[in-house]
Parts: sequence; C-alpha cells; structure tokens
Amino acid sequence: MPCIEFGYTIKSEILPALQSCSVATIGQRTHDHSPPLIELSRKLKSTAMARRNMLYAGNGFSDLVILLCSPGSREEFTPLEEIMEDESVPCTMRTLDKSLRFAFCGRRDLETTVVLHARPFRGKRVRDSESDEERKKNDRRAVEALLKALDILKPRVVVVCNLETETVSRGLPQELCSTARDAGKVELLRLRNGHECLKVSSLHPLYGVATTILPHGRGLRMMRDFLFDASLIVAANALIGRTVIGSGISSLEESSRDSLPPPRPGVEPTSSEVMEHLRRRGAFDRPVDKTGIRALMRDYARVTLRVDGFQDRSGGGDNGCSINSIIKTAHEAADKMDAFKGQGFVIGSNDPKLDFSGTHQ
Repeated sequence: MPCIEFGYTIKSEILPALQSCSVATIGQRTHDHSPPLIELSRKLKSTAMARRNMLYAGNGFSDLVILLCSPGSREEFTPLEEIMEDESVPCTMRTLDKSLRFAFCGRRDLETTVVLHARPFRGKRVRDSESDEERKKNDRRAVEALLKALDILKPRVVVVCNLETETVSRGLPQELCSTARDAGKVELLRLRNGHECLKVSSLHPLYGVATTILPHGRGLRMMRDFLFDASLIVAANALIGRTVIGSGISSLEESSRDSLPPPRPGVEPTSSEVMEHLRRRGAFDRPVDKTGIRALMRDYARVTLRVDGFQDRSGGGDNGCSINSIIKTAHEAADKMDAFKGQGFVIGSNDPKLDFSGTHQ
C-alpha cells in the first residue's frame, strides 16, 4: 500500500513537512443527504437562517465528511459567510476552511466539503431554552437525522473532530466521537446501512484557541493547530489510498498535551529525549494495517480523481456552488422525499424512482 512519510526534528520543519504530504483531489458534488436534515429543522422549528447555514456548510463533494459538534448560536441568525469574515472573533468554519485549503493544495475548502454536526440545529442557546425532557428528545432526533444523512451519503472518509464523549448518552455512536490522543488515527467505520468507510480522528478546529491563556500557551496552540492540519492531511491521503507514516503525528500529539512544559531555550519539542521516547513507543514503525482498511485504500486509489498541476478554481459561472443554488436544490430534494412518504420509502435505499441527485459537478 502506498505511503508517505511525515516527520520533523525542529519546529521550523513542521510546516514544509506537512506541505510535502498535502494532495489535491476533487470529487462529485451532492445534495442527496439533505432531506433528513431539512425534515429535522422543520420538526425543531429551527430558524430559516440556521437551515440556510446548514445547507451551505453541508453541501460538497460526497467522498469526504467533516463531523463537528454543534452549530454556534450566531449561526441561527447570521449568514455563515458574515461570521467567517469577522476575524475579531474565533470562527470554527474559518479555521476549517483554511486547513482544508492547506491539506488539499487549494482544491478543497468549505464550499466543496460536506461539514455536518453531531447535533444538527442543537446550539447552546437552543438547548438551554428547553426542559430536560424536551432537550433529550430533540437531541435524539438530531442524532437520528445525522445517521440517516450519513447512510444516504456513503462517504469514503469521515473526519471526526468533535471531541465528543458525553453525546454518546444522547444516541451518538462511540465510533462518531474523537479524542485528542487519537488525532490522525485511521480506523474502519461501518455505518448502520452496512457501508464501510475510513474514520480519521481529529481535534476540534478551535481546540488550540483556549491554550493561549496558559504560560506556554502560544507554543501549545501552534502544535495543536499543526496537529489539526495533520489529521486533515491524513484524510486527504486516505482518499487516494495512501497512508501517512513516520514520527510526525505522534510527535505533534506528544507536544500538544496540557502537561507539556514550555520548551527550554535551545530545546525543541522534538528533542532527542522526546525522539527516543517515540522510538520506544514504536512511532517510527510502519502501522499495523487491518485487512478492511487496506482493501478500502486500494479501492480509493483507483477511484479518487487526483489533480496534479491544477489551476485555482476561480472560473466564472455558478457551477451549483452558490448558496441560492444549494438551498434550491436541497429543498427540491426534501419535497421529493415528502412526496414519497407513506409509500414504503426507506431513507438510504437505492430506489431508482427517487432522484435526489440535484446538481453534480
């Protein structure tokens, strides 16, 4: 199985080492998975803006899904584009957009990537306004809608960057949660409909922001930001059937922990002592490859369109990417789903009579 090595010995080598592992790919745009999420928004009486922002972030190439926690309160009333433009406030989507561009050599960004939430339409303000019983009921509804959307989408790679654990009690499978220690780890993920894909664990995009208040917070944040970028690069390579090996990710994970003391003058986070510790842990060994992961990697190497010598996507025309096109197509798909209710239609089925394809590019 093809592989590429990521490693570094001093901090100044991290960025170029990561860049050397980035890869440009494109996929097929889809709206197919929108109906259960639109139906959820109707049941929860979500704001029109929240629905619009969900469709904007949730539209993209079908082969990759980024799974976050829950939408921010601002997304209920403010267009996502405006939130991203306000650089005075940390923004999950803006950070994610920049990291996607980095990992995919500019060929993928927020507009071309399916970004879903573990709890769709369940922001803090909404949940705080509900009774305990109502909150639990609506949380379960949200998780069910997410699982239906994933069943329809059938992605090749799911990057789980929600750092959720308590959500399991609300119905979210443990497999769709992540921890900081597992960042960059690749596992086999089986959806409810039997579809198999790859799960890449990651941090939340803003995981490093809060660390700036610590004495050594600036360096810690840098390492956590690099670790988030690295996990997306692992996903980018997984799409072409290639694994990322070497000490780089393990070293970043070691350097991203809260317990790490500030580096002494002249001592880098990956000093000889740390490198020796990583060797003892087997960080330099090739990963043990499970049969299922290896089989999927071979398939992805054949079917993913890799773009070498690409040009920046700045051509004219709508191409189905504008928010108006996204909303129009997604609502048409939802209306079709409503029309077939009561006729034995199962979400995620392959009934040829149901054309939810929308606009594919």
